[in-house]
Amino acid sequence: MYKAGVALDTDVIDTIQAVAQRQPEIVAAYVRRELRPFVSQQVDKRLRVEPGPVARPIQWTSEKQRKAFFATDGFGHGMPYKRQHKLVKAWEVRGDYTNTFSGITITNTAPAAQYVMGKRQQEFHKNTGWPYAPSVLQAISLLTNDFAADGITDVMRQELRHGSA
Repeated sequence: MYKAGVALDTDVIDTIQAVAQRQPEIVAAYVRRELRPFVSQQVDKRLRVEPGPVARPIQWTSEKQRKAFFATDGFGHGMPYKRQHKLVKAWEVRGDYTNTFSGITITNTAPAAQYVMGKRQQEFHKNTGWPYAPSVLQAISLLTNDFAADGITDVMRQELRHGSA
């Protein structure tokens, strides 16, 4: 399993929550219909992708790992391993709507995620082209901060329009 929070600037969250106290419906709609879906789209585009076939020769992390792979019939998955696409389908994006919005969490529930894409990514997975999730999640966080900062301007405009009606 692999889990990370989208690192949103605290000023962005504070602004969203401040506007939410005045106009909770507008902010709730923005967060649920635009901000969280934006993160889901980024996850689809950057993490729910599979590389091509295994890069050969396989670059084992250690001789012990190579022997264990063959001794356990491909770590229990059979040889040759055939992708079942469970890893890329296991990404989940959840919004925390405490105080209208408190953050977004991205999780991959597949047990292999940490070894294929996570902090313990094995060299042969990197060589095959699997993305390194910590770097990708950092990029998603930066993009989300920019998206949210732009969106706050729109939310404030709606608040002004709503307040003047």
